[in-house]
Amino acid sequence: AVFSIDGDRLQLRDADGALQVDFRAQAPAAEDAAATEALVAALPDLEYQNIAGMEDAPVQMTDGMYEGEPYVEGGAARPLAQVTDITATGSIDGVPSVVVIVYSSTGGSGGFNNLALVQDVDGTPTNVGTVFLGDRGQINALSIQENQIVVDMVTQGPNDPMCCPTQQVLNTYAMVDGELAQTSSTVLGFVSPGNGAETTVNIIGATWEWVEFQSGDGSTLTVDNPT
Repeated sequence: AVFSIDGDRLQLRDADGALQVDFRAQAPAAEDAAATEALVAALPDLEYQNIAGMEDAPVQMTDGMYEGEPYVEGGAARPLAQVTDITATGSIDGVPSVVVIVYSSTGGSGGFNNLALVQDVDGTPTNVGTVFLGDRGQINALSIQENQIVVDMVTQGPNDPMCCPTQQVLNTYAMVDGELAQTSSTVLGFVSPGNGAETTVNIIGATWEWVEFQSGDGSTLTVDNPT
């Protein structure tokens, strides 16, 4: 599958070139633009619900950060959350809306991406829905298209270890019965670990040759016969 973005239009076609998904962004009205600007400005100091690893209680951000108490007195491990600069603005069901990626960690090796939807509720910017996007994934693009949130991301494929996601997907989310929920997921292909580019490189089962080693002091050891 191949997707393309041309101006305000996003299209997804299968291997035969047949159109599978076609989204077109709507130009916001002036009042909507002002409303979304206010929502964006409020993001760093909002209370967020259902953040991965901290689902039991809301997370109150201050200047875009949250740092909880250590799990063990005197310990280093503690819950952390951060409002990222990955955002998108638009209208969902006629309501000016902002979506933002909130990163969270519980002190272990995991790093969680959360998709948070913010709207004005009775004059107050409010996180009205949050969904978990995965552990140690990569967000390539985020947008609001035709009442849906569209996320292009790299996540773990069927055979990927948690550390090294390679499956690129295009997911959509919408408000369903008052809750933010995933409505579709399309696999776009596979990428090399740590690289969000549109490639189909498969490193599994390949034979590798040791060519050189570069140490921390900048010196390089070259292997004359790597086979």
